[in-house]
Amino acid sequence: CICIYNSMHIYHACLCIIACIFVYHSLHIYHAYLCIIACIFMYHRMHIYHAYLCIIACIFMYHSMYIYHAYLCIIACIFMYHSMHIYHAYLCIIACIMYHSLHIYVSYHAHLCIIACIFMYNSMHFYVS
Repeated sequence: CICIYNSMHIYHACLCIIACIFVYHSLHIYHAYLCIIACIFMYHRMHIYHAYLCIIACIFMYHSMYIYHAYLCIIACIFMYHSMHIYHAYLCIIACIMYHSLHIYVSYHAHLCIIACIFMYNSMHFYVS
């Protein structure tokens, strides 16, 4: 109700409802926090892509119970928030997927994707990554 009252967008309220569902099923408040962060991103920038990334973070946490996966998606949100380039976020999502295998060599690949995000953020050129 607060989200609808302040922003006049039903999408914000839907994310809060999703947050309630995550808490109800998993009994982990962290899942709800991520959906609330998604609401904040949508409220300030009015872009649903930022919220989708936080929802993906919730899904990673729900299935794997590892908060590291969610942190990567939050980093993706931060990259999109500052640079307005979805490519930066895609790299972080790829890092999440590779890290999800829980294999040591694959985690190195995830670190490389994070480094790629940093290079792209600093240089604003996709070719650098």
